[in-house]
Amino acid sequence: MTMTAEPRFAIDLVTYYHPAFWGVDDREQMMEIATRDPRGFWDRMLDAISASGITGLEITFPPGHWRLAVEAYGGVAGFRDELSRRGLQLATGFFSDVTFAEGDPLAPESMETILRECEEFADFVRDCGAEIMVAGVPQRTRWARPPFFVDHAYAVRLADLFNRMGAIARDRGVRLALHTGVNSVMASARDIDLMMLLTDAEYVGLCPDTGHIVLAGADPVAVVERHADRIAIAHWKDATGPMPRDMEIDQNIYAVQREYFRRVGAGSIDWFAWSRALAKLPRQPWILLEIDAVPDPIEQVTAAREFIERTLLDELYGRPGAAWQ
Repeated sequence: MTMTAEPRFAIDLVTYYHPAFWGVDDREQMMEIATRDPRGFWDRMLDAISASGITGLEITFPPGHWRLAVEAYGGVAGFRDELSRRGLQLATGFFSDVTFAEGDPLAPESMETILRECEEFADFVRDCGAEIMVAGVPQRTRWARPPFFVDHAYAVRLADLFNRMGAIARDRGVRLALHTGVNSVMASARDIDLMMLLTDAEYVGLCPDTGHIVLAGADPVAVVERHADRIAIAHWKDATGPMPRDMEIDQNIYAVQREYFRRVGAGSIDWFAWSRALAKLPRQPWILLEIDAVPDPIEQVTAAREFIERTLLDELYGRPGAAWQ
């Protein structure tokens, strides 16, 4: 059976977070632009998405935070109208509060704050017409004394938080999916397997990120094959290969790992094998692209989309079960 529906491409907003795209020197100056003129900031970002032939977006952490979008356009309805005017839709929302929590996200007061934010964000995602909420996970630490272990005891506590978040999201008609971030507690194949085992499949899904999985030294195709029933959506991002295992995880880690990422088709990932694996899944609503903060996002995103259209659509559509809606 050959699928006749056209693919829908979406992009994560982190792609547009390079200071050079905004004509400034650093992230602080970029944040100042977003705070001073949220409407102008959002207009330029949405126009750039549209110019790349993309029809969906994943809203994420600041400066492209959902609260700033609501402020920019006078409410959720205003934001949704601006998307529609450009032929865009909200594909998913990325919930970063667990990753960037101050202190221990599993401390009781932190958990209550995270769950309250989860409720509000899930409402926003639903009210914008999307059905998927991707959640970031805590970062690992290295060289800490005493050492921090991602062991069974820790993973059980974290899984409880994700189960509760998943229940909140499901009550609002939204599916929670955990993101596989390099240098996080869901980086390696073992980490992913552990968290999928301990979370409830009725409430918690998976968002495999190809680039992050490769940087962690794992195989994204194998992850998809092992957890096919849990995958709600995937991040399509290329990478040069695994990162050094002994790299310190500190405040600079995001800038460091960015140097290993590439747009789809410009790295080491076997996209034909990836596409064949995804074609076996019952439903994938979006081809969700991502490139971490590039100075020329319109060119890079367009190239990624055209690579997929030129080389991978037969793999995606030529097998039973592929349902890109």
